[in-house]
Amino acid sequence: KKGTFDEKYAAAKAYYEEEEYYRAGLLFDDIFPYSVGRAEAEDIHMMAAYCDYKQNYFSSAASGFTKFRTKYPRSEREEEAALMNAKCLYAMSPRHNLDQTQSHRAIEALQAFISQYPNSEFKAEAEEKMKILQEKIELKEFISNKNNLTFACLDEVTDARNIGSLIRSAASFNIDG
Repeated sequence: KKGTFDEKYAAAKAYYEEEEYYRAGLLFDDIFPYSVGRAEAEDIHMMAAYCDYKQNYFSSAASGFTKFRTKYPRSEREEEAALMNAKCLYAMSPRHNLDQTQSHRAIEALQAFISQYPNSEFKAEAEEKMKILQEKIELKEFISNKNNLTFACLDEVTDARNIGSLIRSAASFNIDG
């Protein structure tokens, strides 16, 4: 933890290159405030965000990539930061049976990436991730609608004694919705 900015930066880069992302991240966080106006600032921002990404801290990484894009909108690495932000949001998308708000956010980020960089070499990857997310959302909606149909059928039963019979009949015919 002790040392000059340059010593800490060199150590952080060495840890990063050795894939020791936890240690690298600690040092990047330590020198981050002192990087303003320095030539290394862009690299520090990106490597700090990548440290979070490589440790599966996707929310923190997404925030880091977003801050990079805000701070350095004309950077040569802006496209990379946009893609990585979208990939973080994609990674935070939950299983199909859970709330899909995060999947919608990821789709928006991937669509924004494709719109902003239509000739990107990563366009196909972004489109594939978007397709997977859309299918997950459709599956969630299908299952939700199927469950609603079951409840709707049961709601139409006027004699409560028939519910058990209906459920047993559905089970015997392997009808689950």
